Amino acid sequence: MRDPDRTRRSILKFASQEFAAKGFAGARVDEIARKAGINKQALYYHFGSKEDVYRAAMENGFQRFREHDAELASEAYSPVEALVKLTTNTFNDLQDTKELTGMLADVNRHKGKHLDVKRVREINAPVIGLITSILERGERDGVFRPGVCPVQFYLSMMSLLIFSFSNVYTLSAIVGEDLKTKAAVQKRREHVIELLLASLRPGPLHQMEK
Repeated sequence: MRDPDRTRRSILKFASQEFAAKGFAGARVDEIARKAGINKQALYYHFGSKEDVYRAAMENGFQRFREHDAELASEAYSPVEALVKLTTNTFNDLQDTKELTGMLADVNRHKGKHLDVKRVREINAPVIGLITSILERGERDGVFRPGVCPVQFYLSMMSLLIFSFSNVYTLSAIVGEDLKTKAAVQKRREHVIELLLASLRPGPLHQMEK
């Protein structure tokens, strides 16, 4: 007898690949079912419609993407260590879940039409709380400047990280360097971390802004 949980995981795996490669409009439910080793009727038994599969695949990608955050809530990490680990984990997860980047591009092309906004917000809300806690601890310890908006920091962090993967081919062409190599990826990760930390340090630049 087929394991229902295993079947759902298989459907979501191949659905993510299909939607990332072809978008919602171009993806074929028949192809997802074929790769998952089931028929279309069985797929619809687990997910009622193509849109339901799409939403579930997106939610599954976000859940996988944020599964490492909980460990950083502990004060066992200093604010700097926690921020470095958060950025590193996020960068590595984006690298390992390329389907999510593709699906994000597709859902934004369609202005969030097929997105379950409430569910996606629920999945991602804890990371905003985590960043808030890290920034507050860093401000209290004097290692981060005061008044940094957690939401703006999150947006800046995600912009820097996602852009590295979503535009890797055009960026490689522009700079004349293969940015997909292991060395290039490591260099980019280190630079983003350095840039984010620099934006938080107290110092003359922050004082001049006032």
